[in-house]
Amino acid sequence: MFHIAIVDDDQSIHQKLEEMITSILFKYPIHFTVSHFFSGNEFLTNKDTFSLIILDIEMNDGDGILTKNSLEVHTPIIFLSSYQDRMIEAFGNHVIAYLLKNSHTLSQDLERYLIQISKTDCIYLDNQMIDYKEIIYLKADNVYTIIHTYNKDYLIRKSLKDMEKELHFPFYRVHKSYIINFDYLKDINHLKLTLTTSEIIKISRGKLKDIQQSYYDYIRSTL
Repeated sequence: MFHIAIVDDDQSIHQKLEEMITSILFKYPIHFTVSHFFSGNEFLTNKDTFSLIILDIEMNDGDGILTKNSLEVHTPIIFLSSYQDRMIEAFGNHVIAYLLKNSHTLSQDLERYLIQISKTDCIYLDNQMIDYKEIIYLKADNVYTIIHTYNKDYLIRKSLKDMEKELHFPFYRVHKSYIINFDYLKDINHLKLTLTTSEIIKISRGKLKDIQQSYYDYIRSTL
């Protein structure tokens, strides 16, 4: 699910943005949800995970840049402002855009970034969107790849090698025939991995140390 947080102290901006987002994402289609926060403090106390944060620069209870600097997660951020004068100050890690509220191209600009970000979180298969978070592992099947999720398996006409190029952390190729999602790893043994679904995945000979190190890096990144 593509989860968007709007952080702004103006109710009318929330309504305007959600209408734009709905109009944009329904065209593709992309499954999404929008959460609304009316202050930086309210947002920072929330424990949900987001795919994108749309953050106002100046709010009654504080500064959007200070809110950004207080974040402990690496979520893409779009800053929103009525003025251009803080643009240079706003940019930094994970800030992908600085958009003006009164711009006549706001909808088009927002669409460009929404599609760019949503595609990094999903695999598109015909008219279906598969959220990376739902993928437990991928298995090679000749020129095809089987994408295994809790609900069903999907068959995509791409080799596992090609899929490996598209995927990013926390996916890891543990065997010539398997890529797993570290989110679902329960135990690492000598020549096999046990997933939280109780499924067993083979490990390629000689890859145990690399897998262990990569998994430890993954654990540290989540702390």
